[in-house]
Amino acid sequence: NQQVQLGADLTQVDMPDLIKKYISCLSEVQEESGKTYYMALGELELDALTRLYAIRLQVVKTEAMEMIADASKKTRAHSAEAQSIVKEKIEPALASFKETGLGAEGLREALDMMALYLNNIIENPEETKFRKIRQANGIFQKRVATKPKAVEVLLACGFEESEQDGEKYLTVGPSASLLSAAKDAVLDCLAAQGELSRVVDPRTIRPEHILDRNKEQGARIVRILNVRTNHYQVHLPRKQ
Repeated sequence: NQQVQLGADLTQVDMPDLIKKYISCLSEVQEESGKTYYMALGELELDALTRLYAIRLQVVKTEAMEMIADASKKTRAHSAEAQSIVKEKIEPALASFKETGLGAEGLREALDMMALYLNNIIENPEETKFRKIRQANGIFQKRVATKPKAVEVLLACGFEESEQDGEKYLTVGPSASLLSAAKDAVLDCLAAQGELSRVVDPRTIRPEHILDRNKEQGARIVRILNVRTNHYQVHLPRKQ
């Protein structure tokens, strides 16, 4: 933009190459000061994507996200025992984890992984492979084990340390009630980091809470704003 304002000759710009580099920047992991991230999409990029994919962009009001998240908590039906364990063990473990000074991105990465472990067990109760985590696993090491007090959260959720054939594992029993309550506690902690989209089903969002930006486009797309960081998620269909 500065070059255009200064009168640069755009005919000298290799536009296809520039576009290729720009798309590469959006799709590849960036690194700065030891932190990795993806380049955020701006309003122009969002508008271009909606036109390219012929899709409809909808903005969900953040206050609606908070309201729905609060309402979902009231519909939970965990046992008294599970609620007691959450209050006495899991919530204190999560509080200690948050106080380690890890930073928002590190907290979200670990909590997201914990929620995935718990959800896999809940959704696949007959699959024993989901009930144990190999502690030497690369993803577990990177996203959970190397973060202070993160493993303690899983232990509070019902996992136990074990060893098999010289390998160390975290294993958990079939207590569906406790696991469900533990997952909700982890998701609540994620929501406190601004990840409300993890505790809100987009299908429950009422029309009056949605700002339709380009209704004529057709197929629906929902943009969910992050309350604290103003980030958003965009779910794109596969291009035909």
